Amino acid sequence: MPSPGPSAPRIAEGVAVVVSVQGDRGDLAVAVDDLLSTLDRVGERHCVLLVLPDDGPATTGDVAEGLATRYPDRVRAVRRGPGNGEPTGLAAALAETDHRRIFLTDGRIPAARLPPLLATARTERADLVVAYRRGPGDRPRRRMSWLRAVVPPAASRTGRPGPGHYLVDRRTLTDLDLVPRSAAARGELLAELRRRDARILVEHVPGRHRPPVITPAARKGLVRRGLARVVAPRDPLLRAVVVVAVALSVGACAAVAASGMTLAYPDAVSHLLISRRVLDASTPGAAQLGGVWLPLSHVLALPLVGHESWYHTGVVPSAVSMCAYVATASWLYRIGFALTGRRTGAVTTVLVFCANPNVLYLQSTPMTEALLLACLAAATWHLLRWCREGDYRHLLATAVAVLGATLVRYEGWVFLVAVAVVVGVCSWRRARARPKPSVLVRADLVFFGCLAVSGAVGWALWNAAIFGDPLNFVRGEFARPALWVGADERAVGDWAVSSQTYLHAARHVLGPVVPAAAVIGLLCFTWRTRLRDEAPALLPLLVFLPFFVVALHSGQRPLHVPEISGDLYNVRFALVLVLPAAVFTGYLVAPAHRSPIRFLPAVAALVGCAHLALTGTATLQEAAAFRAGATERVNARAAAWLREHYDGGRVLMQSWGNETVAFASRIPTAKVIYEGSFRQWEAALADPAGQAVRWIHLRRTPGGEDEVWRRLHDSPSVHAGYEQTYADDHHVIYRHVEPRAPERHNA
Repeated sequence: MPSPGPSAPRIAEGVAVVVSVQGDRGDLAVAVDDLLSTLDRVGERHCVLLVLPDDGPATTGDVAEGLATRYPDRVRAVRRGPGNGEPTGLAAALAETDHRRIFLTDGRIPAARLPPLLATARTERADLVVAYRRGPGDRPRRRMSWLRAVVPPAASRTGRPGPGHYLVDRRTLTDLDLVPRSAAARGELLAELRRRDARILVEHVPGRHRPPVITPAARKGLVRRGLARVVAPRDPLLRAVVVVAVALSVGACAAVAASGMTLAYPDAVSHLLISRRVLDASTPGAAQLGGVWLPLSHVLALPLVGHESWYHTGVVPSAVSMCAYVATASWLYRIGFALTGRRTGAVTTVLVFCANPNVLYLQSTPMTEALLLACLAAATWHLLRWCREGDYRHLLATAVAVLGATLVRYEGWVFLVAVAVVVGVCSWRRARARPKPSVLVRADLVFFGCLAVSGAVGWALWNAAIFGDPLNFVRGEFARPALWVGADERAVGDWAVSSQTYLHAARHVLGPVVPAAAVIGLLCFTWRTRLRDEAPALLPLLVFLPFFVVALHSGQRPLHVPEISGDLYNVRFALVLVLPAAVFTGYLVAPAHRSPIRFLPAVAALVGCAHLALTGTATLQEAAAFRAGATERVNARAAAWLREHYDGGRVLMQSWGNETVAFASRIPTAKVIYEGSFRQWEAALADPAGQAVRWIHLRRTPGGEDEVWRRLHDSPSVHAGYEQTYADDHHVIYRHVEPRAPERHNA
């Protein structure tokens, strides 16, 4: 290779990207377009040299020539002979450009990773930055070591040369002469720069993924390996995190079960009833999933509610929440590590989540919050990967996770909208340098939306098929906000009270330390990233704060805190903020190297200790207060009486409002006729005896009378054929009177 002589152009800031094109590169145009748009966006002066082999495919050469024609001042096509093209490309960059830095690559690096490499080279004043592609088993790290530069870990792990990508300062190439011998050029460059005591920096970066070709024979192996990576991840610290999360989950579940609080929330009982009725009811089947509560958690619990003892204790059905808790910890570790590049940040992120007492309690119950958090964390991780690498497998995984969130809780629907906005924005940034960027944006949104929106659309179609109204989950008989939002709700119509209520709820479930740390971490994150590159992937986690404030203001959701209403009610609505709180606290404790604030790793332990000491169990307190309330005590007495005196036969009982009575009485679900019993409910209300109803339960709570009370409490047929066997201020129970056989008289 010729060395730069006296006539070499003067050195100016910028980067010359030398792309050594090997074989048939169908993705060459996309890679170059991404590279140009990325460098344009960051304002980096640049040019791209495409080094083509003379014996290469004609189609690749045509693509390269077309790029050079389309971008005449920014892209050049350079021909070389057979073999390695790096000496040719490096010589062309030295002779034909004046850019200070030269980037040697094969083009299979995400374009978004080049600006950070340039910033690292400037900040660290590096003569050479070796950026090699990270394999599945490699741990991201940085080392100032000539030994690691000469023998990169990628080579030792794979058994193949792993030169990766080289960003070199052209000033270090003065009087340097390399002999172009196949793939040895980079090794010679490394050896020569090491002899010159050059400052060499090693960086790990993800590679650009090509769509894999999966044969049917390999599909089973991929599934087995995927399951193995979920159960036993390769990162040893991540394995330790999973083990600790499992131990915490099991320990918390055992403690909650021992205290008898697994089913203290009435909603937990309702979820079990829905799942059980799909399998065992007077009219079993999928229609028992109903149309108000979203179905995914109930479907997942189906295998866990068939056994009588599993169903009534609620511990085994809680396994869905427990598995979701462990999965969320795994996703958060990955997110924290990806953002900070340090294990301190990853562990702090996991600690804020796993050590939260409210999270530990709810993951020990059959509630839906833990499953929602798992879907949100998975969606955030894959969205972050897609924004960073452009790999559409991650966009597909994002859509699957968002689909799951939309089928768990309605908060997932607003998260879907936020993620769609991020997908559109990131796609526009990636495509705006192309002739028709809107085409790619629409394609990305369709690719994401077709799957992600299918859950919400499917739920509307389900409601239309079952109830005749696609919006039954909003305006149906048991979906109206007036059923649970009282007329005296202070948050309704008052923005200040709505905001204060939700912020107080966040403090109750997150404690006083983590929210403050998370806010500071968010500010640092925004300042450092300027919300560029993959940074917008975290923004959908912030959408829940304004969403719930609007819901409280409009009277769609009730939420009580002692500071405003004097009691706790639905305080768990704020638990969804634990994800952004964990992520940004981890970012604050272990910031990346360019952050203006540096904290010692020991701060992670301090945050954890303060988190445990100051965070209360508001969700458990709310559940305990409900169980100890006067209404629930009356319900427990009625359920206990029924459990003792029930001797078989069909029972007419409305489910809504009587869930705890139906569950605690241990009456077989197949014997209960309720509002979800197809073609039996109305017939039983019209003629209980004609439908072989032996027991009738009526709720007469003032202001909360059920349909059975309204239809039958003064019905002559009930008073003629049934006798009252139990009554209190809220419940009346009738039992069918068996007709006596007429007495026979002897003549």
